[in-house]
Amino acid sequence: MTDAEYPILTVRGLSVRYPDRRRGTGGTVEAVRGVDLDLAAGEALGIVGESGSGKSSLVRALMGIVPSSGSIRLEGRDLAALRAANPLAAARRMQLVFQDSSGALDPRQRVGAALREVLELHGRLEDAPEAAVGALLEQVGLDPAEHAPRFPHQLSGGQRQRIGIARALAVRPDVLLLDEPVSALDLSVQAQILVLLAELRRSLGLSLVVIAHDLAVVRNVCDRVAVMYRGKIVEIAPTDDLFANPLHPYTRTLLDAVPTLPRSDPAAAP
Repeated sequence: MTDAEYPILTVRGLSVRYPDRRRGTGGTVEAVRGVDLDLAAGEALGIVGESGSGKSSLVRALMGIVPSSGSIRLEGRDLAALRAANPLAAARRMQLVFQDSSGALDPRQRVGAALREVLELHGRLEDAPEAAVGALLEQVGLDPAEHAPRFPHQLSGGQRQRIGIARALAVRPDVLLLDEPVSALDLSVQAQILVLLAELRRSLGLSLVVIAHDLAVVRNVCDRVAVMYRGKIVEIAPTDDLFANPLHPYTRTLLDAVPTLPRSDPAAAP
């Protein structure tokens, strides 16, 4: 079977356990329990659930930030083996955009220097470094002359999130993981970031995994939605099907807890 015949990302039996300090020494809590997922090339998959359902632990396990058991494969190749053989090459395949854009940026480093550092580390810096940094900023809708010299505290929340996306794009990943990418932003800025993600997905052929508690976000961005409850995926379906006909009681509870959510095209947002 060729790489093209595999899903871009295949997850089987993924589990994450943390020490449980409430139970004394040796106890554990299973935050993610035997998750199976497939992500097709170019697809956007949303993962939703209430706080504590295991969404963020799942995405951190995919990135190797927290220890996990189970299998994670990129185009059929074992990700753990790829990371062991060549960590930078593995990192170039899949990148994470964090929820806390301010915490993900070095407050002492100017934006241009931060992007240049990533480009240098991954061998993406061409003969004209300023042009390479400028191209990244333009790709996420920022003016290089205005924003490259700034420090993170001089940027708005939406601008910092754009910088976080630019840093992830610097290595030209195949898969972009987004952990609550717009939850800390006001509604108008949320719409702008969602438009940007839709444009980047189309223009770069990115595959997306979007972690969100806001069902409107995944409805307007994702092709399919997986619902997590107590560390397990209890339902996964095409987005329109899930919203029109939720099958699991927990999914119905999530949908009943929010106002009616019309499907809209993020590209139509202001």
